[in-house]
Parts: sequence; C-alpha cells; structure tokens
Amino acid sequence: MPSLAEIRQKYPQYQDLSDQALADGLYRKHYSDMPRAEFGRKVGLSGGGSLAAAPAARVPAIWVAWLASALRSVTLAGISQPPPAAA
Repeated sequence: MPSLAEIRQKYPQYQDLSDQALADGLYRKHYSDMPRAEFGRKVGLSGGGSLAAAPAARVPAIWVAWLASALRSVTLAGISQPPPAAA
C-alpha cells in the first residue's frame, strides 16, 4: 500500500489536502474493510489516525430568524396569521 507521500507524488492534485483529509477519503473509498488504525499505520498517518469528524453545519442567522418566525405562525390547528413584520 502506498504512503500518503507516494500518493501525492503520483497524484499532485491532492497536494492541497491535509494528511487526515486524504487518508479519510482513501479509507472510505478503497479500504473501509480494513481496521482504521491499521490503514493509518500503513499509509504513514501519525498515530494511525481516526476518521475526521465532518465539520458542523453553520446555519446563517437570517435562516434561523426566518425559521423562528415561520414556526411562531404555526399553531396546533394549522397555520395562523403571519407574524407581524419586524420593525
């Protein structure tokens, strides 16, 4: 199994990925049948590495405000009158 450095040498388009991101992608696509720690050691990832957590989704404040406003207009019986516009 090639190391991360060897993969980057052969595929320069992966130069901008961190070791963790590259290893995660390779593991998910080609090596998911192997224990993650063993895969990490074989490709030269320090400590064997674990799959990186996906970044938390960040919801823009305007969407949160819109959703809160929309939810305030909903009643158990259905939809009530729209909330008054913010001043």
